[in-house]
Amino acid sequence: MSCAVSPTFSGDDTHDRDLLDVKLTSDPPDWYRVWVVQEIAASRQILIFCGMQTLSWESILFAAYILNYRVDTRVLVHEYHKCNATKRDNPGTTHGLQSGIQRIMSIESSRDDIQQGKTGQRDSLLLVLSNHRFTEASDRRDKFIALVGLVKNKEGDSLAILPNIYHKERTVSDVYRSAVQTLVLQLKETEQHIKPLDFLDWAGQSSIKDLPSWVPDWSCTKRRAVPLLYWQIGSQRHPDLVQIDASSHYQSPRFEIQDRRGALVAKGFVLDCIGEPTSTQRLLVEDSTILDTPEEKCRYPTGDDISNVIWRTLVLDRCHTDGLKAPSEWGDIFYRHIARIPESSGPATLTRNIYEQWYEQNKYFKVCGVTVEHIALLRQRGSPGPKDDTRALAHFKSAFVTAVGHRKLASTERGYVCLVPQNALPGDLVVVLADCSAPIILRKWPWSQGFEFLGTAYVHGIMYGEAVRNPENLFTRDFEIR
Repeated sequence: MSCAVSPTFSGDDTHDRDLLDVKLTSDPPDWYRVWVVQEIAASRQILIFCGMQTLSWESILFAAYILNYRVDTRVLVHEYHKCNATKRDNPGTTHGLQSGIQRIMSIESSRDDIQQGKTGQRDSLLLVLSNHRFTEASDRRDKFIALVGLVKNKEGDSLAILPNIYHKERTVSDVYRSAVQTLVLQLKETEQHIKPLDFLDWAGQSSIKDLPSWVPDWSCTKRRAVPLLYWQIGSQRHPDLVQIDASSHYQSPRFEIQDRRGALVAKGFVLDCIGEPTSTQRLLVEDSTILDTPEEKCRYPTGDDISNVIWRTLVLDRCHTDGLKAPSEWGDIFYRHIARIPESSGPATLTRNIYEQWYEQNKYFKVCGVTVEHIALLRQRGSPGPKDDTRALAHFKSAFVTAVGHRKLASTERGYVCLVPQNALPGDLVVVLADCSAPIILRKWPWSQGFEFLGTAYVHGIMYGEAVRNPENLFTRDFEIR
């Protein structure tokens, strides 16, 4: 295995430059090979050869933890931009320093889990598949076959899977459909905060033609939206995480997997549907009526302050690093640094960062009849003055990019604000299933009674069961998803 690592410490960890003496390569392809992941996870002692140097796995892991802890430092930001410059000059370079760090930590999570044997808490199959989603294999079936061997059951033995999964004549679609059966069986045995259909959070946008839309395509290595339930499936180790549960604590299984038809039939209810795109007509900043709008008109269907609804939606109401609830101070940070009036009224330039670009594209998005720009002006009028919030801003930006990446801002016909899959269109249904923790987006097939699964969605105000009053009367409609 080749890995450019130079483990030299000065002994003084107060200097950012010293931290970069332990430098992981900006393009570590070996960390993304699924069989390499399995080999490292199953080995007790690991030596990695880098040219004439020999490194222990512990040295690389220690470096990754330190760099991850100091990810907001100026030196690491410089390294990040240098990695991006390398990608522009060499399109074949796909992985950066930070993704290399995360890959190493994910591999260690699986290694730690498998080395525990029968003791301690073990990662679920869904968590292992999620952590190694971007690994690669020449045979796409191996993405599941290699990783399922890293999962242990309650007795500490390798997780039992369907006997014919290794048959050479089985297609990739067959193997991934078998993977769903295994996931459902394991999720049924987990704690109550994980539901049997929570694997849907990883489905949608498949690259395999004969794969049903509701079956996760584990061979897809392109960057996708971070799953809403990612923190939740690992919460056995982090009990203080915010637990999404849009279907409330309704625990009676109400679904059926029809193998022959390739369909998932699940009971649920339609919460709402995606509304038509809002007007992009510019509001004149000089118009004094903008700042005179009564605050009671800027109210959300649940009664929440709409200015808080906007920024909380844009970070999934969570911290990216630990999955805890987003701190209230982030509201002022968003409106002070992201939703701000540009210093010049000139046209947008290529020098604008991702946050400025997002705001330019979405500031005319209407919520409760007013635009995000309007809401920002109202909020900025009462916000405290500038202060030193560099660290909090870094954490907010991390959560912001994680949430809006590969998602778009939308609203429903009843006025709910949500982050939905990029391919969602007006008229698509927002559905809550009895056996899935997150709301999902479905599109009606025009030629049949079935639905296409597009992905999960964050809908502010219904993520913790607020829309569920009487489960027995709500979860009555059958959705045949193909």
